[in-house]
Amino acid sequence: MLTDVGEGVANVEFASSVVGEWVREAPVSAVTFHPNGDRAMGAGAVVVTSAASGGYLVESASCFDDAGNALDVSFTGGAECER
Repeated sequence: MLTDVGEGVANVEFASSVVGEWVREAPVSAVTFHPNGDRAMGAGAVVVTSAASGGYLVESASCFDDAGNALDVSFTGGAECER
C-alpha cells in the first residue's frame, strides 16, 4: 500500500515476466504482483513512477508463497520514495 507525498504515484509498470495490477484512489495506491511461474523476479520487474512534484510512502507490504502461505517480510513501514 502506497500513500501519496505531494502529487504521488503517476504510474506502475510491470515487466513481461510479472503479472500485476494497481489501483489508485488518491491519496492511496494498491499494487499487487507475482512472477510468471515459480521463479524470482529480477530488478526492474515492477517500476513505480511518481508525479513530477511528488513521491510516495510505502505504508505496508505483504508476501505469500505459491501455496498462499504468508511470508515474514519484516516490513515496518515508512519507506519514503521521491522522484
